[in-house]
Amino acid sequence: MSVLYLVPAEILTRIAVFLACHDPYSPPNDLLTLQATHPDLNLSLNCHINPALWAAAFRFRFDHLAVLRRNFRPNGRDYYDQLRQYTETLAAVRRRDADPDEEAIRTIYVMLLDNNGKNRSQLERAGVDEFLYLHLRTRLNAESHDGWPIESAENAYVLWALWLLTTPGKLAEETTADREQTVALLLPYVLNPYRYCQAETPPCHFACPLPSLRPAFSISMPSAHGPYPVYADPGRLVALPYFGSMPAFAPPPVTPAAKLLYFARRETVPFSIPPHLPRTRAEAPASTEPHPVQEDFIEVNAHRGAAPPPSVTWDWAEGCKRVNGIRDDALTDHSILWDPDYWRRRLCGNAWLQSPKWRPGRVYEPGCMDGLWQGRLAVCLL
Repeated sequence: MSVLYLVPAEILTRIAVFLACHDPYSPPNDLLTLQATHPDLNLSLNCHINPALWAAAFRFRFDHLAVLRRNFRPNGRDYYDQLRQYTETLAAVRRRDADPDEEAIRTIYVMLLDNNGKNRSQLERAGVDEFLYLHLRTRLNAESHDGWPIESAENAYVLWALWLLTTPGKLAEETTADREQTVALLLPYVLNPYRYCQAETPPCHFACPLPSLRPAFSISMPSAHGPYPVYADPGRLVALPYFGSMPAFAPPPVTPAAKLLYFARRETVPFSIPPHLPRTRAEAPASTEPHPVQEDFIEVNAHRGAAPPPSVTWDWAEGCKRVNGIRDDALTDHSILWDPDYWRRRLCGNAWLQSPKWRPGRVYEPGCMDGLWQGRLAVCLL
């Protein structure tokens, strides 16, 4: 080993890449060990001298297409920094930290926004579901205001990450007790959404940015639950460590994720069909008053207001993506689905801030709200 540093650089790099990329589920410890054997090896294999090595180590384990498409082309140091950040986050997930810092939970959310299969597979292999549900059951309602849970950044990241990881299979595997416990924890955000931000800006505004004199202009009115409408605090913006850059990043509103998680569980149990009703509308007796028929209940049960998002994972043994468990060889960048969510976190954290003249991405896709509108009301009687 003492003379390995005399090996030509091209051959040494190939050896180092092999050491860095032989096990997708562990850090590149063998590569770090090789670096530590000689000062010349430590120099020739560092991220500045050999950027391709660390780019390969990162891309073997994690997804990178989203950052290339949305932002910029990272260099070796950027890949090295992000590899270390993701590795530390996965370690926190494996430890099941009962009180993780906000950065670890935020990193999980960002990894899922960038997911093209590898990020999600890494998180699930580390036990991210158990990690997030531990926070849900022990810390979601740990802090409260007037008896209602607060809208903390940690809660928002946890609920959105849980939604991005939701699948029909996971919902079906939940026991009734676990499902009802989750529903009870989510219920305050669902029943009393006017205590929390519903969107980046209240719907009473039709243009952004809002006038600069925010305190004088605010039209919030006092109520029993606090000021309404609720404005997102610009102070929630943080600097996100992201591939060597530090962009401004804001947590998402918590209530949309809570509603999606809540109704996804309520919809696992279909409405019972009253047997005395006519089977179809054609068989229903003529009446001036509208009455439901069995066909209406069948249609409502077939509709999912909170259909889980696609599950995109990576199979290292086959070298391919799997979408909802089915092999997918198409060169599709599935993270495009979450582009508006990513750019809302980057561009919509301060409703009083002027948007950049050159907008790097869309915060809303025109036409995404088209479709058949249906309402559903689930009432829990205690």
